[in-house]
Amino acid sequence: MSEPFSSVFGAQQAQRDLVPTSMVEVERELAELSDRMFLRDVQGSEALLRTLLLEQLKHAQDKRLCAEVMVLLKKRMDDLCLILGLSGTLEIAEALDMDRFLFIEELYGSVHILILRLLSECKLPPLHPDGLSIRTARFIRKQYYNPIDLTTIAGHLHVNPSYLSHLFKREMGIGLTQYITRIRIEQAQHLLKETDWKIARIAQHVGLNDPRYFNAVFKRHTGVTPTEYRENER
Repeated sequence: MSEPFSSVFGAQQAQRDLVPTSMVEVERELAELSDRMFLRDVQGSEALLRTLLLEQLKHAQDKRLCAEVMVLLKKRMDDLCLILGLSGTLEIAEALDMDRFLFIEELYGSVHILILRLLSECKLPPLHPDGLSIRTARFIRKQYYNPIDLTTIAGHLHVNPSYLSHLFKREMGIGLTQYITRIRIEQAQHLLKETDWKIARIAQHVGLNDPRYFNAVFKRHTGVTPTEYRENER
């Protein structure tokens, strides 16, 4: 029989010590889940969601950790909806609302149904994990803090820049330059929340060296300035 949240996430320290679950582990699973959804890999997404909710979080017995994971998962799913051209922001918030469910299995079922619906609505074809567009996305995520553009990336991958630009937009649903900016702003948001670094340092760290330009780009993407974002998140 399923245990209610009050029991599953109870303060049973001895059992928690036997099954350590850290945000590092959880964030690794979330990143992989996000990648699988990005690839439009239904089976892989289902397997990772099961591991995350029905294994790691259930055995962690930490309701606060689960709540943090739902916040991070919502952000990742919102970002994916923007990239893949999907609707569902309100549905995502509702599906991940822990207060609506008594059992963690119910939460899993809610998120599972949402993921299946979002992926079924996506008009973009499934991608191969080692395909050119995915290798491009991985390179950008590793090198976003450096001066990179279409020519740089195409040279690194030994392909024609025009071909890469066309393929990336067709398969990913977003322009390559837009994707670079999105990754930089995503990293800036993380640094604004998790560090006390000055805005100029964060701008430089994410590859947008001019603080005024960084402020303008950040506001265009988030609707608020970096300073306002930091104040709202703390």
